[in-house]
This record gives sequence, structure tokens and C-alpha cells, in this order.
Amino acid sequence: MPYGIIVPTYIPSGFRLSDFSVSSFHGADGPGGYSIEYSNNLGQCFSLITETGGLGAGTEDYQSVEVYSPALGTVKVGYTEFSQYSSAPETILWVSQGKISYMFTSPAGDCEQTVSFAEAAKIVESLNYLNPIPGGYPQTKQWEPL
Repeated sequence: MPYGIIVPTYIPSGFRLSDFSVSSFHGADGPGGYSIEYSNNLGQCFSLITETGGLGAGTEDYQSVEVYSPALGTVKVGYTEFSQYSSAPETILWVSQGKISYMFTSPAGDCEQTVSFAEAAKIVESLNYLNPIPGGYPQTKQWEPL
């Protein structure tokens, strides 16, 4: 992949890897992406999705907190009680690096339970490159309206 693979270096106690997938397509925006999902026995889950091109959008009323991630720099993590995508509260982060988009979301996949906002912030703060390169990757840009 021609971009940095970002993974969480902090996983809350009781969570395990529940899904990993790689999408491969060769379009104008690039080669595809990957998705990593974690869940626990309480039905809580979160995922990190990386894609070339857009990931979709939806304006929500988010509370946000600024965190620093070694891979992403200073970013805002948003939380809303009412989401158009889930019956549960939602926590989301979306940043881009050119045509590459990185998105943290909870809940994710088939589960409906959100990790706490504090745990989500810790997870995002822990995001780092799996294989850093000398000189680093390009800066990310925060998706708005967070």
C-alpha cells in the first residue's frame, strides 16, 4: 500500500480483534484500503477504516475533544448521542492524507454498543504507524464539522 498503515497501540481490556479485511481495487483514487475491528463480550466495538477516496459523510451534532496521536497529529474526536447510522451513541474521527482517509468509529460492524468516549480518546491517542518511514508520512487534515 502506498500509504501508512495505522494501528491502535492501546486496546482496552477485554477487547479482541474480531475482523480484519483488505479491499483491493484500482481506481482513480488509489489501490483500496483496510478495516480492523475490535469487540468485547459486552457487545461494545470499534473499528479503524482506511480507504482511498471518500468514506461517506453525515452531519451530526458532535461534542468533541482534541487529542494528539503520533500518526495523525492533533485531531478532534467527536461523540454524539444521536446518530443517523446507529441506534446507539456514536464516536467518530475522520482525517485525510491527500486521497487517503482514516476513520475511527464506534460502534462498528454488526454490534450496537459504543466504547466510552474516554476510551475512544485513548484509542485514537494511541494510533501509530505500523511501519514508520524516515521523514514521516504527509500531514493529515481533519474532516469537518468536528
